[in-house]
Amino acid sequence: MQEQVVDELPDQTSTPETGHKIVREGIACTIGTERFIALSARALWWPATSTLVVSDLHFGKASHFRRHGIPIPLATDEADLTRLGILITQYAATRLLIVGDLVHSKVANEWEIFCRWREQYDRTEMVLIKGNHDRFLTSLQARSATLEVTDQVYERELLFVHEPSLRDQEFYTVSGHIHPALVVPIGVRTRTRARCFLIKKEYALLPAFGEFTGSAEVTPKVGDLVIPMIDDEVWGIWWKEGF
Repeated sequence: MQEQVVDELPDQTSTPETGHKIVREGIACTIGTERFIALSARALWWPATSTLVVSDLHFGKASHFRRHGIPIPLATDEADLTRLGILITQYAATRLLIVGDLVHSKVANEWEIFCRWREQYDRTEMVLIKGNHDRFLTSLQARSATLEVTDQVYERELLFVHEPSLRDQEFYTVSGHIHPALVVPIGVRTRTRARCFLIKKEYALLPAFGEFTGSAEVTPKVGDLVIPMIDDEVWGIWWKEGF
């Protein structure tokens, strides 16, 4: 693995002025009881299991829009796969865990693109946790890409499932589906909407990995850890009242 730019977060006693770190590539953080690195590439690296974790690629969304007369460049899908491949290689990941919505709608010719990409990483196990959009993916297509498909993954006291259950949780869950984003002040009068990781005491939400996806603004509560990604940097913020 190449040398990474990673930093530790300050503790929760930091003041708002010093309670965040801004680093180029990734921030080490704790989710449940496990240590991860939240990457500016909108992915999690799980060192203890040599696993790269992503969510919500929505592969084929550009083709779906084009079929409905909206001229979206097809290159967005291939660009997402290129970014994902770089991360697999960079971290020497032995497993890729996709926390739902690998595809956006029915895929045909574009699935051949995915299968060709998959062949380049035949030593990496790939597991898809079914999301609501993955109902369009057939079992034959999954087998053609050597893709294990399951409803959830429970490992090392973490439950990975696509749609989060926000109450009455028996396990700490890691989910996608929401496409969380945070409005972040970056100047005196300037704000930007940034995709983010939202890490709470009971669950964590992952940002959408796919470039051509929307986002939903989240409202953190005191004590939450929010990690927005701005211009290929990650910010780690312990959320405080009036922050």
